[in-house]
Amino acid sequence: MSQPGLSHAIHSLEKDYGLPLFEKTGRNVRLSPYGLEIKKYIDVILNNLDELEQTISDFHREDKVIRIASVYPLAGSFIPELIQSCSVKFPFAIYNGMTPDILQGLENMTYDLGFCSAQPSSELFEYCPVQKSYVVIVVPKGHELIIKETFSFRDITTYPQIFFTRTIPMRKLPEQIYKDYQISASLPAKQKK
Repeated sequence: MSQPGLSHAIHSLEKDYGLPLFEKTGRNVRLSPYGLEIKKYIDVILNNLDELEQTISDFHREDKVIRIASVYPLAGSFIPELIQSCSVKFPFAIYNGMTPDILQGLENMTYDLGFCSAQPSSELFEYCPVQKSYVVIVVPKGHELIIKETFSFRDITTYPQIFFTRTIPMRKLPEQIYKDYQISASLPAKQKK
């Protein structure tokens, strides 16, 4: 841009905003305090424009990436086996997280597909069960339950147990079992969450 053209553009911009956006310092010109403040917003707009152009460019590419989010228990074997069994030619990106985060990511379209530990309650999602949960009781070596051939859920309630916090979807399974067997589980006050 020629010097007169640049001077005219600066004058026109300052006139539009009604503020001095540049100031002279000797033979140089720099942004005024107003100009520096407005530049922050312009930088954001230009960065967003760059991101928009990149997104549009990505839409035109043939090699789409399928973004899969999975709860941690499925990440080690189920998801890799599932991907390997597919003959789809798209590349995959796999993310691990907790069910609430995965559902949020599906809602805001960060992920294309999610494998969660609980059925979503929102009508925004379609779901299909892919794996049944199982319950494992873990006890120390030599524990008296090991020598029993059979025992019921009621038998285990007399022993200390570890529960997930209420915000973890995996907690719903043991709570449902206790409810089904009409067993009340009480936690010390400091552990109730």
